[in-house]
Amino acid sequence: MDHINPHLCSVCRPLFAGQRKDKELGVPATELLHQTVQQLEDTAAHGCNLCLLRWNQLKPEERIDLRDCTRITYGFWQSRVGDGVVFEYWLDTWEGGMKPRASRSVKLKKRSEVLMPTSGNSHAGASTSSCEALATARQWISDCDQNHAECKRWIRPDPTFLPTRLIQLGKDPSDISRICDGASLPLGSQYIVLSHCWGGEVPLQLKQANLDQYRTAIPAKLPKTFSDAIDVARFLGKQYIWIDSLCIVQDLTEDWQREARLMERIYENAWCSVAATMAGNSSEGLFSTREPVSVRPVTVEAFWHPIRSETYILWDPDIFDAFISDSPLMHRGWVVQERILAPRILHFAHGQIFWECSSLRACETFPHGVPDNKTYKLSMDTKDLPSEMIPYKTPALQLFRLWQKFVDIYSECGLTKPDKDKFLAISGIARKIGAGDDYAAGLWRSVLIRQLRWSTDGGCSRPTTWRAPSWSWASIDGPIYADAPTEAFLERDYRVVCIIHEVDVKTATDDPFGPVDQGAALKLEAPLLKAMISITKNQYGYPIHWMNNITGNVQFDTRPAQGGETIFCMPLTVQTRRGSEAIYGIVIEPIGGSGQFERCGTFRMAAMNMFDQWAYNASQAFSDTCHSDAVGHPVGDIAGLNWKRYAITLI
Repeated sequence: MDHINPHLCSVCRPLFAGQRKDKELGVPATELLHQTVQQLEDTAAHGCNLCLLRWNQLKPEERIDLRDCTRITYGFWQSRVGDGVVFEYWLDTWEGGMKPRASRSVKLKKRSEVLMPTSGNSHAGASTSSCEALATARQWISDCDQNHAECKRWIRPDPTFLPTRLIQLGKDPSDISRICDGASLPLGSQYIVLSHCWGGEVPLQLKQANLDQYRTAIPAKLPKTFSDAIDVARFLGKQYIWIDSLCIVQDLTEDWQREARLMERIYENAWCSVAATMAGNSSEGLFSTREPVSVRPVTVEAFWHPIRSETYILWDPDIFDAFISDSPLMHRGWVVQERILAPRILHFAHGQIFWECSSLRACETFPHGVPDNKTYKLSMDTKDLPSEMIPYKTPALQLFRLWQKFVDIYSECGLTKPDKDKFLAISGIARKIGAGDDYAAGLWRSVLIRQLRWSTDGGCSRPTTWRAPSWSWASIDGPIYADAPTEAFLERDYRVVCIIHEVDVKTATDDPFGPVDQGAALKLEAPLLKAMISITKNQYGYPIHWMNNITGNVQFDTRPAQGGETIFCMPLTVQTRRGSEAIYGIVIEPIGGSGQFERCGTFRMAAMNMFDQWAYNASQAFSDTCHSDAVGHPVGDIAGLNWKRYAITLI
């Protein structure tokens, strides 16, 4: 049988012969694979296509960690989303209730059901710089221009716009590259943009002292990422490219601020974005070498039926996460809006080029699209929202949902200069979401009460230098989870118990989406409740017990909750649907008296009757102990809830 599936090792061949035994989804795989992790590495290196696929699924740190595994199991499965085989890596013999150290699935589909190039991709080239690889990239762009109706709806470059500066390349490698003014070029000139990591090494920069020199010629010896991007632009037939460090005067604040405000137009009007996805700095370049076999899809002949065989294609369903989402570039804060606003992107990842547009996600292995892929490039299109989030009655609500999604992604990324760039690096998206007079330090005035309930996982920090008011997610470094309005919140079942009288936010420049001046504040009236935390830790966080043992959840922004500590809670909304009553709000702490507070967390109380005595008790407890020191006397009551209402300033 060695002549069947000769590209598989002796361990993998038996998986596709004999009777296939499918396991139930969610149940651990119990079929033993006679292989260690060290053997997996060896067979991957010596030509087993499936082992190579599996080895590439493991992150570098996992490859080391999993060497202690005593067994690897596998199990085939079927579901409504397709067929697959899961490989599980165990530290010990499987026992009920144990979980594997790692688990990876490989999906499979009949060859006849997968759209593959007629000429095959057996000549992939030994590098992503090969003519074969770049020809695939050029074909993606051509197909997008000619055949993608969805992209034509979104790719509408403004024929009157060009960036302030571009790098003029010429047609041949021998031509001198130089900085040119966009205003001097014919309208409609097409240009490429480069997305890249600056990393620890500062790339070649345009400065006031060399601007005139670079208008004549930029240095021939460029950082490798820059020179590779120029080679790609020339291969694709484009004479102009925009690179941030060479098209913005880096030591001229006025120029930098002006160009930052143009960033959204620079990217959305680009012909294409070239992304140095695998590179951590400008010296690593775009291109990588690879074994051509690693680009070809894994094809196997399965003999599961007694009288016939079937050809299957195998692939990693998480290929985009592995090569793109987890790459160095995708952890850079500025790249979030670059990726969203660019009409289409060529990702130069490790070992392959990937493509993203509003109609297709593809790679060299699957140039017509990764099988069963249902997602496309991040964009301003609300079709990217999960189905449970749409439809909404107003386009504005759909955009606020997008904002929530993008802020969540953005908060997980890093910035070299967060104090300067936290607002600027996402300002291009903000301009697309709403008007400047509705924007307030990363939130939106029209739905501000709901958006005040952004939360963290507790592992975040606040910078020592003031950047944003405590009520803004931009005051936090680390992953946050934004909140956005729903129709139910705006129309029924929810009651707002907080009144915002004034949003006092001033920006450092005339850009309403730029950095915020210190002193930003919310002046509002709201109920204030006092509670003592009693810890019963569970998977959802730290529940709190009020005076009558009402269970809820409190999550501090930068630290875990402590049992026995007293907190002050400011309810924002109550859910009044009978049988599922709840309170949602933020945890605050007094700052220096005079009714000033800072936000320090969020809370939720559920499964209680709003009109019980506890509501009065919690409000009265705050009034009895705090109003003389932290806030003035109540200014009124919340009708029907027995809560006192206070005038406070949130800073």
